[in-house]
Amino acid sequence: MTYIKLFRGLKDKSFYSKDSEKLHLWIHLLLSANWTEREEYLGGKPIICKAGQFTTGRKQLAEQTGISESKIERILTY
Repeated sequence: MTYIKLFRGLKDKSFYSKDSEKLHLWIHLLLSANWTEREEYLGGKPIICKAGQFTTGRKQLAEQTGISESKIERILTY
């Protein structure tokens, strides 16, 4: 089992209390990232995702987090 570190200073960020969906998505992305190199498929073709990388899309993130696709797009653009 692996872990991620979260710094307590995160609580001081403006989005921490004002927009919990941003924080939820950010932590979800951190937890979803690979911790070792691994092969994934994108468009039917194999690609190598290194530590810290992974493949996903708005629809998949919406299903996993319960956040709407349009909100996910806005958060990722932010």
